[in-house]
Amino acid sequence: DLDLVLFNSDTLAGNSRVFPGGDLREPVNALKRCHGFVLTGINNHNKERALKFINVLHEKFRPTHCFINGNSLSGVARTRQGRTEENLTPEALSGERCYAFCGIARPEGFKQSLEELGIDLAGFLALPDHHIYKENEINGMVSRAKKSGASCLLCTEKDLVKLGHFSLPLPVYALCQEIIPDSSFEGFILDRLQVKK
Repeated sequence: DLDLVLFNSDTLAGNSRVFPGGDLREPVNALKRCHGFVLTGINNHNKERALKFINVLHEKFRPTHCFINGNSLSGVARTRQGRTEENLTPEALSGERCYAFCGIARPEGFKQSLEELGIDLAGFLALPDHHIYKENEINGMVSRAKKSGASCLLCTEKDLVKLGHFSLPLPVYALCQEIIPDSSFEGFILDRLQVKK
């Protein structure tokens, strides 16, 4: 077995409380049994704080491995009249006024990505994580988008998959993210698997 603990680089250990009072799934003392930590979602805004957190992890849980994973925009997908086109460049959104929405755990990160890309936002709707879309809700969203002057809807890949059975009068775009793993992570996993043989 290989025990890895992932920390979102925006929240790290949060308030160090266990869910539902905090972000942790187990008490802090359970971290002693893990083989490595992975900090996800590293970006220019959270990098300095995340690196300090790594130092704390090294001090308290030696000899534990720490890895940093970032995200990168890998492209844009578009659904129009039931057909999905993938591998478009972000320039596909040039000239579009977008009504953005998402049903993910940290919607502020998605909105921040849109702002950093210079997307022309007509509106933004944050829904709960794992949101299940209903037709009346989609119709309301399309209505708000049209009233705000949007020419399209914009969401995450996770949300786009959930919209497949809806017939939408506006094109729907999704930002496609790619995880950029720490360069030493794969070697660490392979070494651990060798030890277990």
